[in-house]
Amino acid sequence: MLPTLLVSNLPEMQHVGCETLLRSARQLWGHPDHPLMQQEEISLSDVARHDYILLDMDEHIATVIKYWGQYGLSPNVRLQSCSIEAVRSLVASGRGVSILSDLVYRPWSLEGQRILRRGLSDRVPSMDVGLIWRLDAGADPQTQSLREFLRVALRETLR
Repeated sequence: MLPTLLVSNLPEMQHVGCETLLRSARQLWGHPDHPLMQQEEISLSDVARHDYILLDMDEHIATVIKYWGQYGLSPNVRLQSCSIEAVRSLVASGRGVSILSDLVYRPWSLEGQRILRRGLSDRVPSMDVGLIWRLDAGADPQTQSLREFLRVALRETLR
């Protein structure tokens, strides 16, 4: 069996093989009139001085704490939601900013308000999607075919 999952969140495991199929950058999302969206360069330190909308989904909070912590910083969390649409709407309405993956980016909220995204000068880990498998399971032809299909399908989807 080949589960597809966020491989960027996997701990090191010796008995599991892993293949990353997609790397999705994380960028700052904000309302077009937000002061950060007007800056030429944006650091996590800059972001920390503004209200932050935190997505509470899967291992996202642990990932956020980890990469902010590398710089001795933490976000100024104003609101938190387990709904990507709620986070998108809050950002689009100017309630705060968020750092999220390009994979889930859309330049508008459900209400039709605009959202911009900008890169950060500090290194923020990508969100990586891939496959895992048991190393002792062997590579049968069906598994190899599925892996190749997923590689091609993802490549075509992202064009």
